[in-house]
Amino acid sequence: MANDRDEHGIGITLLSMPDFFKSDTEICFKMKSGFNPNKDNFNTLNNLNKLRAVDDDSDFILFNNSSLMAFQLKPYRNKLNREDLFKFIKKVILHYGNDLGQTNLIILPQAKPYTTFDLNFNKLHADIKSLSLKSKGEIYFKFNEMNKNNVIIELYPKLSKTSVPFVLPSDKF
Repeated sequence: MANDRDEHGIGITLLSMPDFFKSDTEICFKMKSGFNPNKDNFNTLNNLNKLRAVDDDSDFILFNNSSLMAFQLKPYRNKLNREDLFKFIKKVILHYGNDLGQTNLIILPQAKPYTTFDLNFNKLHADIKSLSLKSKGEIYFKFNEMNKNNVIIELYPKLSKTSVPFVLPSDKF
C-alpha cells in the first residue's frame, strides 16, 4: 500500500490498530520533506495522504516507550485459501529482495462482508518459514471476525493470535 495509499488503509490503521497495543502507543506517519506542522493542514485523510512521504516503505509507524515499529499494509483481494495467500506473501517479499528489513507486513483481506474462511495458519506459517527470509520484521494477517472481534494472526517469525472485541467507530467517540 506504500505506493497504493488510500483512505481505507489509513482508516483501518487509525480506528483498529491502537486496540492491539498499549494505550500510550502513538500512530505516526513519515511526512514529505519540507512538511511544516504549523502550515500544512491534514485534518482529512485525503490531506494526510497528500502530505505523507512517498519514498518510504512504511504506511504507518507505532511509537511506544521510545520504540518504533514500522508497518506496511497490503490489501489481499484473491481467494482466501492457504495456497493463494502464500503465493501473494511470497510475491510481496520477493518484490523487496526477500528482505523487508525491520518493516512489519500486515495483510488485509478485502472480502465481502460476512465472508467466512478456513485457513490453516500452522501450514501457512511453515510455508513462510521455508522462504528463509532475511527480514527482521513480522508478517501479520488482520481481519474482522464476523463483527465480533478484530483479529491479528502473526504468521512470521512465530505463530500467534491476538483478538480484541470489535467496536464500531461510532461507539469509540
